[in-house]
Parts: sequence; C-alpha cells; structure tokens
Amino acid sequence: MAKNNLLITGDVYSNAQIMDIFRVSNSGGIRFSTKTRSLVIFSFHQSVNQKDVPYQDSWEKDTLHYTGQGKEGDQELTRNNKK
Repeated sequence: MAKNNLLITGDVYSNAQIMDIFRVSNSGGIRFSTKTRSLVIFSFHQSVNQKDVPYQDSWEKDTLHYTGQGKEGDQELTRNNKK
C-alpha cells in the first residue's frame, strides 16, 4: 500500500488509488495530470484477449514498445500521445 504517496515496488494498486495519488482521470492507458505534472502510463503486455485490451505492448531487450493511443496505422503526436 502507498504510504505518504510513495509507491512500493511489487504492491498492487487500485484504479482509485492511482487516481488519488497522481490526480489523474479514471480511464485511458496514458493519463496526464496538470495538477501534479505526472504522466501515468498503463502497459498491457501480450493480453490473452485482444478484444478486451486492443493495445498490445512488448519488450525487446530493455526497450518497451508502447502502442500509445490509436488502434491501427501510424499514430500522430496529438492528445495523450503528445504528453
């Protein structure tokens, strides 16, 4: 559990806790807070069901390949992709 707004590696946090700590919205894989100047990114790695989570992120060595916002084709640096 977060103590004094410090997250502990390996602990599991609810969406409500993430929203409260970082002052971000309740949905989206990329969430930016102007209040805390925080960028929270949720990564979904090889989900079993692509219909439930269409964004499939992957690791190649030490590099995370993050799909960003948008379901197909080249993405533009707009909206949350620009943050």
